[in-house]
Amino acid sequence: PRRAGDAPLAPRPAFVLAGLLNGSLGMFVGATGLFVGRLFLRPEWRRETVIGTLALTQSFGHLLRVIAYGAVGYAVFAQMEFLLPLCVAAVAGTAVGRRLNRHVSEKQFRVVFRTLLLVLSLKLAWDGLSGLGVLRWM
Repeated sequence: PRRAGDAPLAPRPAFVLAGLLNGSLGMFVGATGLFVGRLFLRPEWRRETVIGTLALTQSFGHLLRVIAYGAVGYAVFAQMEFLLPLCVAAVAGTAVGRRLNRHVSEKQFRVVFRTLLLVLSLKLAWDGLSGLGVLRWM
C-alpha cells in the first residue's frame, strides 16, 4: 500500500483494493488476510480498530465462502474432525491475543503485525510451491 516515506493509500482506494483482493482471491486462497491485512494498518487507527476491522472482514469473507461452497455441494459440516479443532484454535487464539495485546505498545504492534503478515505469507508461498512440486529438490 505504500513505500517507505510515502503516504499510505487514501482510505477509500485502500478499502476498495482490500475488497477486490478478498473477493477475488478468497475463492482460491483462504488466507486473504495476508493480502489485505496491510491495507488495514492505517496510521490514524489504533491497534484495536485494525484488529477488529480485519477480523470482521475476514469473518464475513469466510461466511460468504461457506455459503458459496455449500451452494455447489461441499458439505462443510461433514468434516467435523477438522472444523471443531479449527474453531477451538480460533477461540483460544483470540483469548491469547487479547491478553498479549494489553502488553504491546502501538509501535510494537505495528512491527509485530507486519512481521506476522510477512512470515505467514512466506509460509503460504512455500506451501503452494511445495504442492506444485517446485520445491522438491530442497
